[in-house]
Amino acid sequence: MLTDQRMALYSVDFEKQLLGSLLINPDSFSEIRGLVSGEMFYLHKHRWIWDAFISLKDGYAACDTTTLANELDRKGYLEEIGGYFYLTELINSVPSSLHISTYGQIVHRDYLRRLTL
Repeated sequence: MLTDQRMALYSVDFEKQLLGSLLINPDSFSEIRGLVSGEMFYLHKHRWIWDAFISLKDGYAACDTTTLANELDRKGYLEEIGGYFYLTELINSVPSSLHISTYGQIVHRDYLRRLTL
């Protein structure tokens, strides 16, 4: 029963749109950095993508699909997340990167709800 409740408390779409927004507009990261952390993502592959993005940002590196794919490959996760194709899919899932704050708030809200179960 608990598993069913937890499944209802995350949205793959909003996680994808948040990550896709970062790939479209890496500068929008400043809008959500204090709001979202890797542990808030329900899917492990989204946590790995987030953590790789953070590694690039913290190292003042360019953040795009190529550099992110390289960082994920370096960490041994590229194949597990679905490869370069999945990163492209993230970009294609975003109706507009202008709403990154909303995506971040929803990921954050869902995480808090899962903690209360």
